[in-house]
Amino acid sequence: MFRGDRYFLKSTNSGETWSENIINIMFPGIKQGMFYSTTFGAFSPGPFITTNGGNSWFLNPPPTMGSYDIQCIYIQNDSIIFLNGIDVDILDGSVDPVIYKSTNKGNNWTEVDRGGGANNYADIIFINDNTGFECRFTIKKTTDSGNTWFAFSQKMRQRVEFSQVFSDTMYLSSADGYVAKSVNLGANWVEYHTGVNDHLNDIFFLNNQTGFAVGHQGGIVKTTNGGVNWVVQNSGTTKRLNEIWFINNDTGFIAGDSGLLLVTYNGGVTSLIQNSQSIPVHFTLDQNYPNPFNPSTKIKFDIPRSSFVKLTVHDILGREAAKLVNEDLSAGSYEYEFDGTGLNSGVYFYRIEAGEYMETRRMVLLK
Repeated sequence: MFRGDRYFLKSTNSGETWSENIINIMFPGIKQGMFYSTTFGAFSPGPFITTNGGNSWFLNPPPTMGSYDIQCIYIQNDSIIFLNGIDVDILDGSVDPVIYKSTNKGNNWTEVDRGGGANNYADIIFINDNTGFECRFTIKKTTDSGNTWFAFSQKMRQRVEFSQVFSDTMYLSSADGYVAKSVNLGANWVEYHTGVNDHLNDIFFLNNQTGFAVGHQGGIVKTTNGGVNWVVQNSGTTKRLNEIWFINNDTGFIAGDSGLLLVTYNGGVTSLIQNSQSIPVHFTLDQNYPNPFNPSTKIKFDIPRSSFVKLTVHDILGREAAKLVNEDLSAGSYEYEFDGTGLNSGVYFYRIEAGEYMETRRMVLLK
């Protein structure tokens, strides 16, 4: 993960802990980056490129007319990188959107597209070695590995980021709280409003039906029916959220301003609610209800002071079956609705850890 104040954060245990390395760069801060593998990655401005997992970085900008503002870095494979941004001519002040391509890990750059209006380019995605798309107001397409680009679909509301592509289905985050969807590989697009009015900075779909988008003012929205309907989720912050990524169906990360990192271990399910604003006197963990249960049950607990809380479920052998809560919580009474759909019938134990307080209770899942 890249942080805007010249830091590179790295985790090797699914985000449980992070190592922090200062990147000695001359620019004000890190804007955007991508890793193709555990060793090969790049970030802007610059671009700065690493081939050894972030231990060292080299700077090699493309040959521009003046200053080049990189809006997107896309690493296609273990050799090819695309830069997508705007070239500002320092002599006449003209602004041109430009796409550059490197076939040797950023050591040399070739201009493959220029023009189409100021700030026209934003994100790039490839669906195979030859076919790719770029977006902003006009969708452009390449069918020759990014060597040439042509306008492909109609001008629309400002587009920001592509999600993953599923067969012929594509998604784009947009301005003003909209998400655009195409079911014919970008030829036509339909817009859906997500229920927030924020600029949606990033989008991620687990499959062609379930996806998330994040934006300004801490906005998180989720769909489970292919973008037709969206549910606004409680992020717990009003900071700008910039990037979202899942490593599996349950574990996902959101990076925000000022080094903010949000993590979910339950697929983004909003299951934890604070029942009241009154401050409890003691730490408590109540017996779940109902018990036995099938497939869901409610777990209530009290936190008399702000604490980092872990609430986990373990099987009869002590193995962790689910991680329900793993975050800082303010003082209050909480209720978590646990769904055991993916577990087998049997005896389970749920355990809370909050500061020095620890308690475990028994529950039974009957199917």
